[in-house]
Amino acid sequence: MPLGTNRFSTKYYFTAIRDDEPFRNILEYYFENPDRSSEEWKELLEVKEIEPEAIRIAITLFMANENVEPSKEAFDALIQKIEGDQNLPKGIYGISLHDNLILKEKAIGDKDNSLSIDSIIKH
Repeated sequence: MPLGTNRFSTKYYFTAIRDDEPFRNILEYYFENPDRSSEEWKELLEVKEIEPEAIRIAITLFMANENVEPSKEAFDALIQKIEGDQNLPKGIYGISLHDNLILKEKAIGDKDNSLSIDSIIKH
């Protein structure tokens, strides 16, 4: 099963800042000059000083086929891939694998048969 990432975003996950303290200086720098180059921003953001617990990354996936339960095999393979990948950004990763049915009233897929884990920490 091919799994991969494209830098820091795809349509399958979102990030949330759990501790905004390490990012406050960046906001001040932005107000001072929002037109900095990407290289300048990289120099200003002290990534090594940010603890993984400050960033939450939630990955939400659905089975491709209808009327199929979430695959434990695919879920375990995804966990192993994330745990073993050295190129993923630091943070606490949460993974959810759902069947193919999305609850239209709530626009979510969480159900009793969903598989999830919320405790993969990448440094």
